[in-house]
Amino acid sequence: MKIEHEHEHEHEGAGFGMSSSTSSGTRMIARSLLALALLLAAGWGCAHKQSNAVVKPVQRELFFRPRPSANAGRPVYVLVRSVSESEFLTDSYRKISSMVYPNSGDPSVLLVLLVWPNREQRVKLEIPKDKAIGVYGMFTKPGDQWKLMLTPPLRLDYTLQLENNAISVERVGGAPKE
Repeated sequence: MKIEHEHEHEHEGAGFGMSSSTSSGTRMIARSLLALALLLAAGWGCAHKQSNAVVKPVQRELFFRPRPSANAGRPVYVLVRSVSESEFLTDSYRKISSMVYPNSGDPSVLLVLLVWPNREQRVKLEIPKDKAIGVYGMFTKPGDQWKLMLTPPLRLDYTLQLENNAISVERVGGAPKE
């Protein structure tokens, strides 16, 4: 027990074998580095908050015109989500189909709508400003055009045609006055 006590005194105030002046210099450098790290973290936090500023959404209208033959005469789910170009290009049918259900929890999903053949539907959406949207037709047998992307600046409204296994833009509305 006495030996342990002697070792404690050897290192006390000396920074494990360093002289007292070296130890205080090391502490000063450590404090300076800590202060610098805190300042950098605070600056990054402010910049981070500014880059995530809330962007006011814009309201747009989608008009769905399904033909009688849409999805072989069966109802089809349509999913609309805010999306980047790279996300849209890599979106698979399987990935998007998992977002159709309410418990998917994906914040990019703006709308899930059941569209019946030969029954037109009009919906208004709040879309993040300057963001593209992907429109996905969850057809029983999807074709090459099962999805489409609408890029900014988004028009006030779009008329979308649903055919047997494809979705397309039939008409583009006017430009916004924003």
